[in-house]
Amino acid sequence: MTASQTPPIRVGWYAKKGSSLDDMRTENIRFWQKQGGAVIRQAAWDLVEEAWKQQNRNPDELRFQRCPVQPQSGDRPLARPFKAGNE
Repeated sequence: MTASQTPPIRVGWYAKKGSSLDDMRTENIRFWQKQGGAVIRQAAWDLVEEAWKQQNRNPDELRFQRCPVQPQSGDRPLARPFKAGNE
């Protein structure tokens, strides 16, 4: 990289020097705890998609599968609904 080029800017990234592996681990835990559940789940899903791409697998395999048959009105329910007060 020459002096006129600048490194790419990564929004939301920061670097912190740790004096030990335990310090780095603690900082990593703090970082993810501050992010919240939605960001953690999105990051996990991004990792799944990236690993899938690296394995040259079909991305459509990651989609939920739909039931090919519509349930009939006379079909038995899968579970009995819970009613408070009944035992």
